[in-house]
Amino acid sequence: MTTVLYLAGAGRSGSTLLASILGQSPSVVDVGELWKIWRVMGEPGRRCGCGAELVDCPFWRSVAEASPGVLEADPELLATMARIGRARGSGGLWAQLRLGRSGTEAYADRLRRLYEAIVEVSSARVIIDSSKMPGPAMVVESMDALDVRVLHLTRDPRAVAASWTNRKDDPNGAHHLEAREPGAVARAWMTRALATETLVRAGADAYRRESYERFATEPEVVVDEVLAFIGEPAGSPAFVGPSTVLLEATHSTGGNPGRFERQERIVSLDDRWRGELDPGARRTVERITTPMRQIYGYR
Repeated sequence: MTTVLYLAGAGRSGSTLLASILGQSPSVVDVGELWKIWRVMGEPGRRCGCGAELVDCPFWRSVAEASPGVLEADPELLATMARIGRARGSGGLWAQLRLGRSGTEAYADRLRRLYEAIVEVSSARVIIDSSKMPGPAMVVESMDALDVRVLHLTRDPRAVAASWTNRKDDPNGAHHLEAREPGAVARAWMTRALATETLVRAGADAYRRESYERFATEPEVVVDEVLAFIGEPAGSPAFVGPSTVLLEATHSTGGNPGRFERQERIVSLDDRWRGELDPGARRTVERITTPMRQIYGYR
């Protein structure tokens, strides 16, 4: 049975780097934020983690050949994706899934076929899907043919808000991550945290919560623990020294532009938010994200 490790949580919480490190293991394939693939596949300038445009990537072309039509988008599929991607509607989606009235059957079937084709092409045992959103996570959990593990990544919402104040550019492509207003980021952080803790966790046979802060300060320890969580041996080949990684290309379909870096990099805690986040914005984020922020230990 194929294992899917679904990375849940807010954007800018370290999921792209963690997924890239995990994806260096021989039996693991990192495919990035897979739930968006039908929307982004045909967009000019959208690049795979290997550097090629998605439409030209040999890996994704092989996936399309392994399951004809699996990457073709249609209006109904795109509409379903938009609906399940709304974190605020997660409660309704959870109830509909439990009643068998979600209307997501066609999407789930397409995603199942996509997972099967990815395994066929990559020969991997574990797929890392870092889609993060709670709605797609609940759909994945409902697929009995998969061994689904959920890793919920948390990060101090003040750090997340500070990170989103900066636009991140893809150095060689046409796309980038736009800057966002701290209040909006805080509301999204809170909504995702609540939905993941209550709705996603409720359907997960295997659930683990991990913080960005611990990953950034003890990367080898955390990576070994996650590898054990998905049934893989310890010792990621990504590490070339204490807290230093050298990442080979993965076939991630989306995420932080850092996924394109190939030079050695040190995994370390980024706490620049303490000096960079405007005091007024900090108070706004703290107000919106209470009490989940405090439950997670972010005082």
